[in-house]
Amino acid sequence: MGFNRVMVWLLRSPLHWLISRSILALRVIGVKSGRAYDVPVNYVIVELPEGVRFLISSQRDRTWWRNLRRRVEIELSFRGKRAMAKAQAFESFEEVINGLSEYFKASPKSARYFNLELNSDGSVPEADLERMAKERVVIWVDPPANLPSG
Repeated sequence: MGFNRVMVWLLRSPLHWLISRSILALRVIGVKSGRAYDVPVNYVIVELPEGVRFLISSQRDRTWWRNLRRRVEIELSFRGKRAMAKAQAFESFEEVINGLSEYFKASPKSARYFNLELNSDGSVPEADLERMAKERVVIWVDPPANLPSG
């Protein structure tokens, strides 16, 4: 059983609490193949004027996120529950910089996993955001209201 399969199984099990504070699973349907892909991803929760959203970042050289280039419905596994949600990937330089800024604002501690030093005000240096925007994409997920919180 591959690593992703184990992670997805764990996220859908009663033991989800072991990893679900920072990892959720997306079930994405391939645009061309129609095949379902289960992808465990790190996330942060971002509070925006329009509501709470999940924010995910992935490397550009991964392929799964390309199925989210337009806003589509996905299945989300979050803290042991499964529900349908809407997701969309953004890959333009400006959108990725804005998304990454929100990501690190919501979770400054995660900067260390990206080998980033934060400015004294807690922001990521602009040069680092620009470098990361060349290597990454951001995915916004609108979670359904019935998912567990906390």
